[in-house]
Amino acid sequence: MNNLIIIDDSTCKEELKSFITANADQIKLFLTEDDYNIDMDVLIHRIHSVFDDQKMVFIKTVDSFIKVAIADIFCIKEDGSGVLLYLVDESEHLLPEALEYYINSFSKYNIVQISDGVLVNTSFIESYIIDQGILFCAGGLKFEVEKKFKSYLLNHLNNID
Repeated sequence: MNNLIIIDDSTCKEELKSFITANADQIKLFLTEDDYNIDMDVLIHRIHSVFDDQKMVFIKTVDSFIKVAIADIFCIKEDGSGVLLYLVDESEHLLPEALEYYINSFSKYNIVQISDGVLVNTSFIESYIIDQGILFCAGGLKFEVEKKFKSYLLNHLNNID
């Protein structure tokens, strides 16, 4: 379970510091006084990005429903056999809907379209060579970014915290 707590640490500064130190690996978002002037839209975006990766979704496949964490979706690709969902465990699932359905459904989870037939989870992007349109992802995989998606991808990557 995740909780969002705002604490006035004026009377518990040392206890809070000890707690944060002891539980640093569990803290998803930490803002200090320096961050107070943050734009509310940026703050909301940062909060969503923390929790969206943890979000579990049910995805209908051709023969079943599977429960998947957004963080486990590597990419969605359309090829000659249909639309395939690729997960980080290297399993793949044939999906029943057209790619357009998944473009609309998963865009809010930082899964972006990079070509007419490919969506990629931005969590797995390692680098992007803009001039060549080559996107390098985890596991040494690379994708070609079509020109018409180049500025969309750049804008999206510039807005990720």
